[in-house]
Amino acid sequence: MPQYEVVFTTDPKDCPRCHRSPCKCPPASSGKPLAGQTAKIRLEKGGRKGKTVTVVFNLNADAARLKDLLRDLQKACGTGGTARPDGLEIQGDHRDRIEAHLLGQGLKVKRAGG
Repeated sequence: MPQYEVVFTTDPKDCPRCHRSPCKCPPASSGKPLAGQTAKIRLEKGGRKGKTVTVVFNLNADAARLKDLLRDLQKACGTGGTARPDGLEIQGDHRDRIEAHLLGQGLKVKRAGG
């Protein structure tokens, strides 16, 4: 009889991210924590055919931590985005939502560019 791998379970002993026991998730990053840093937010339209993006920059963290933050911001704003070397880009003007979310994460926030 073939053995099947458990794809999903509601067992409380399982990992909440990968839903497996033992956990198969990669180890947590040991980079600089985001809490306490000052994130800057600006609005950009240039070079995007008139489309507006909100850029979060001035964060010192590893790529995995920034990608997790990007995913959280995308969910909070209900829109798409991408991670660039100079910062995180979220489609549309979501400065207020992003500022509230980052403050909830323990970051300090400054608006740049007016």
